[in-house]
Amino acid sequence: MFKAKMFVKKGVMAVSGLLLLCAFQNCNAPFSSADLSKKGSIAGDLFAGALNGSRIASLSAAGTRMASIGFAEAFIIGNARAHGYRCPLWGGTEISQCANVPAISDHTIKSFLSALSQKGVRVHKETLPMALLMDPSATDHLLRVLELYQAFGMKLVLELSFPILGNPNNMPCFPKDDKRFEIFVYEKLANPLAAVFLAISKDSRLNQNWFQNNVIVTPWGEFDNVPALNTDGTCETDKDGNLVNYVTGSPKKAAIMTAVFNYVFYVNQLKNEITAPSIANVYGGELKNAVQGKYDKLRYYLKDYYSASAELNSPGGRPNIHLYFGAIDPRLSAEQLVADYESGIQTAVADLPERFRGKLIIGETGFADALPVQCEPSMGGIPVAKREEAYLRYVQSEVVHREVEIMTLWRLFNLDDSPHPGYSLGLCEATFGVVHAGEWPKGFVSYEQSFKGAGLKVFEGMYRKWSGN
Repeated sequence: MFKAKMFVKKGVMAVSGLLLLCAFQNCNAPFSSADLSKKGSIAGDLFAGALNGSRIASLSAAGTRMASIGFAEAFIIGNARAHGYRCPLWGGTEISQCANVPAISDHTIKSFLSALSQKGVRVHKETLPMALLMDPSATDHLLRVLELYQAFGMKLVLELSFPILGNPNNMPCFPKDDKRFEIFVYEKLANPLAAVFLAISKDSRLNQNWFQNNVIVTPWGEFDNVPALNTDGTCETDKDGNLVNYVTGSPKKAAIMTAVFNYVFYVNQLKNEITAPSIANVYGGELKNAVQGKYDKLRYYLKDYYSASAELNSPGGRPNIHLYFGAIDPRLSAEQLVADYESGIQTAVADLPERFRGKLIIGETGFADALPVQCEPSMGGIPVAKREEAYLRYVQSEVVHREVEIMTLWRLFNLDDSPHPGYSLGLCEATFGVVHAGEWPKGFVSYEQSFKGAGLKVFEGMYRKWSGN
């Protein structure tokens, strides 16, 4: 087995041997998990100094000062399904990210991206199962949609999610022990993703300058919500058999994850930006500061994350948060709803390192306008007219303009809330989509006819406000 020898001296990483991780050519990785346990931490000893030059500079300069607003939508999964792709299983059932995304045709994606790009929308966010990314039969489907993002000049935030190949039943669980976690991230996430990106980088269908400068990687979605992997290979559950969430995805583990991804992309000469894992204001573990206000978990999680990153000699990644209101009192005005989100943003960024101020990513946010009739009303939405006013205020907010660089609204289309065989999750997902449900499966009709509630006026006003034109 060929192994690369790595030495860290005077802040410079000297690497001899094979740099590229070539899983698709049956090559071995540059070093094994056994090597890691002997050499020490990627995130520490091996990582020290590697990012103190051009990599930090590229991260600090990431993006432009003008903020971009777009949507979170599962175009890649939906389009793969339209072309006959069957998604990976989780515990014997098709994963929820696929089960509630109907097939989306090439024409539908082209139509909506064309319409949105004409209104100044230049960013999109996709959440993709790691198992799909590692599936060679899905590569053409991935490339087909990436080509469309490239054609319309879009920036894409790619957020990783479960299932993870190699876990029991592909379950979405992470080791509790920091060292085991680090090796797990290297072997099951960062290393395989680098192999996928290297394969993509050789494909003639994409301009590599666009791909490496406009596809941003968030190593995991809502990391503060991940459950634990037991030493026997099962996922930790409570006495009722429910997964134990909210405590495993600590700020330190998030820092380790970012450091490992940055290291792997660095040695593979991949220039894509690596953000911090996204968080959703739900962490239930220990933080160094007492949580008192509604959005303090965001603030103090990020504060501890950058502190842990510094201890690892890592710059960290720029913050990515998911910002939701929670249960909405129908008496609240659109102005009050947006003021709440503004307070969430201001709280989240209060302790950010200076290099990340003004560069916040809000990977998911928005307002719902309805719930399926069979569901509890506690997470219900607001009337369409109020929602349109709220979105108008939101995208024109001075707080958003000052602190946020990328914001993707959840979501363009509604999730499919109809029952599926063996699938019962998400059937009470609120109706966040801004496209009339009867229109989007048919493809784009017209901007005015296809969008509801947060349509034409929002995006015309948004572009003028944010671009200065």
